[in-house]
Amino acid sequence: MLKLGAMAALLLCAASVASAAPPTARATFAEVAPRVDGRLTDAAWKQAKRYSGFVERKPVLRQRPPERTQFAIVFDAKALYVAVWCFDSKRRAIRARTRQRDSDAIFSDDALSVKIDAQHDHRTTLGFAINPASARLDYRGIDEEDFRIEFDALWTGRARRTRWGWSVEMRIPYSALGIDPGSPPKRIGLNFTRDHPRRNASYDWALLAPPFSPIAASRYGHLVGLDALPAILAKRSARASRLSYAVTPWMLVGHEGNPAEGIAGSGRGSAGVDAWLARGSRWRLQLTVNTDFAQADLDDQAVNLGQFGLFFPEKRDFFLRDFEVFSTSLAGVQMVYTRRIGLQRATASQSSAVPILAGLKLVARPLSSLRVGVLQVTTRPTGDQPWTSYLVARTRYELGGGSNVGVYATHRQSLEEAKDHNAVVGVDAAWRSQDTPLLIHAVAGISMTGAKAGTPEPGAAVGATRVEEDADKPRPGAVVQVRWRGLLLRPTLSYGVSDERVRSDLAYIDRVGVHVGTAELTTEPRIQRWGLERLTITLYARMVARVDGSELLDWSSGGIVTLRSNIGFVASVQVERNSETVLSPLGDSEREDLVYVNPGTYARWRGIYTLETPSVWPLSLSGTVETSDYYEGGKLLRVRAELTLRASALVRLAAAGEHTRIRFRRALPSKVLNDRHNRFNSELLGARLILGFTPRLGLTTTALWNSVSNLIRLQSRLRWIYRSNSDFFVVYQHDLDQHASTKLHTLIAKVTYRWQ
Repeated sequence: MLKLGAMAALLLCAASVASAAPPTARATFAEVAPRVDGRLTDAAWKQAKRYSGFVERKPVLRQRPPERTQFAIVFDAKALYVAVWCFDSKRRAIRARTRQRDSDAIFSDDALSVKIDAQHDHRTTLGFAINPASARLDYRGIDEEDFRIEFDALWTGRARRTRWGWSVEMRIPYSALGIDPGSPPKRIGLNFTRDHPRRNASYDWALLAPPFSPIAASRYGHLVGLDALPAILAKRSARASRLSYAVTPWMLVGHEGNPAEGIAGSGRGSAGVDAWLARGSRWRLQLTVNTDFAQADLDDQAVNLGQFGLFFPEKRDFFLRDFEVFSTSLAGVQMVYTRRIGLQRATASQSSAVPILAGLKLVARPLSSLRVGVLQVTTRPTGDQPWTSYLVARTRYELGGGSNVGVYATHRQSLEEAKDHNAVVGVDAAWRSQDTPLLIHAVAGISMTGAKAGTPEPGAAVGATRVEEDADKPRPGAVVQVRWRGLLLRPTLSYGVSDERVRSDLAYIDRVGVHVGTAELTTEPRIQRWGLERLTITLYARMVARVDGSELLDWSSGGIVTLRSNIGFVASVQVERNSETVLSPLGDSEREDLVYVNPGTYARWRGIYTLETPSVWPLSLSGTVETSDYYEGGKLLRVRAELTLRASALVRLAAAGEHTRIRFRRALPSKVLNDRHNRFNSELLGARLILGFTPRLGLTTTALWNSVSNLIRLQSRLRWIYRSNSDFFVVYQHDLDQHASTKLHTLIAKVTYRWQ
């Protein structure tokens, strides 16, 4: 009977997780702005009210943290100022092994994150994190799940060790938050999270209880007091600057050689400009001319052995800024996938740059609850790609509490062939509330494609076809998902349907011409004994049928069990039974180094086993073993291992390796194997050495090897932030083939200077 009562209490707790009243803090006006040096001795901090009340999120949910954390917030005509007192009884145990700017390794240190929902839409986070070595990271969170560290904002922060722990001081301009100081909001979303690696713990001011993520803006507390700014300035006959702008011209010079094509070497040079002009959250206009993305990180390596395209996240600042306005992602469908612009897919897993002539983006808030966005980009011709225009338009109406409804449109148009175009118009909606864990999300759209649109690029949706007949006829598709985000039980149901001729050249979609239904149930009991934190059990099932209902194409069912310890060990086992129909041949029958798969239906078992050591350790390891049936009667074995060494704040080394072997029982009719024993092997190796000389100066050296493409890539990137958001880059890249012969080498230097 006691057990039944305990279970009922847990279920009631799961239903009421979202109902606790969020905490509120008040910012006060600072007559004299504090100096951002991390000392917290300014008069503003002595007079400001301190707030505390942090709650432990992990490892022991809702426990009072053993160490105190306090914060205070003041403001002036230009910025918010944040002070945080991080008390620690073991001062010598405070960890700060990261100096690199914009590295998520900061979360394995003692770290403090300030999370702000400036638009108060309960779905967008602007995050500012710092560790005791003053390494900084800014990030953007969208819809509680999409975490982007590539986002950059102009802000300052300093941290210092003290006799009682360590302290943090930040200055965050209104322009970085999209706030108009002449008409500031009455309240904004606010949260603080302190990471405490000695205990593998995280403490929140407004608790982000599972299953809500660390960027769940709908769970944040509130900051009030900013709306007093206009009256304060009026009394002092002062005036806040309501317009903000930034102009970032850049210049690039370098040298490039391609001995593989008989090019000994040649100089290269280019220049361009990025700029934006904004009035708080009312509107923002962003411009890019002769866009260059030389500073972007290399994509992770992958060998695609299946029929579905691989997803790679957007990393380019022009597309990331204000991305929450354009975002329409749900259940494997992302209707605005900006990597389709300026990056041409050479294969399903590799992309090459397409030169961008210019891009223009306008985001506006004509009403307090209405956001509008328009994005237009023109690319230059390259290879078989003509001059092309890309257009994205978006409106979103906020219904309150994180609920919203929106309309979107995308359009790709060749500027050389009128009938080479693709357009999609659609609607999306989300319903969420702080009073219930229920989340309902839906996306629907209609596509129209011209007769000369050609074949979809590699990596497009499975089933996508060349459109010649019935061109420009509307083709519908829709997805709906219902989730219950309880503490103990989390069921999810989703359903999608699309016409067989649906096509979207600016979207990421797994497949078209099908009905797709999924069901998932997750339960997560918290153990809190024997050194164990929680156990997560997920059961799922998925079915895919042709849109006309004539055939069941795919089905899968399985389960995942994950066990987490209090100190950070993670062990996971996944077992799945599935059947998949290959609609068209995979691979190249003329190549001996690739597997060729004939169309047909293949039933398979799959098992995935993972073990991770605590990420807060100086040396952390993770390993994954996958065993699976493969197409054509093959047996697949994939082993992946990752190692991260944080020797000091100066040196960090990360290495990863993956070996895949497919063994076939019989000889296949075509030349598909890379040895005489009916086996296919592939290896991926990667290593990254990061030297953080100072928080403003760092060197990153990356080495990658892919046995399938027979490519060894070496890249070194020196980044010096010589003033706020103004950078100097030196990037050297050297590509070698399997015989260590040079295929390509480049050396470029790029400088940006930002006026703001």
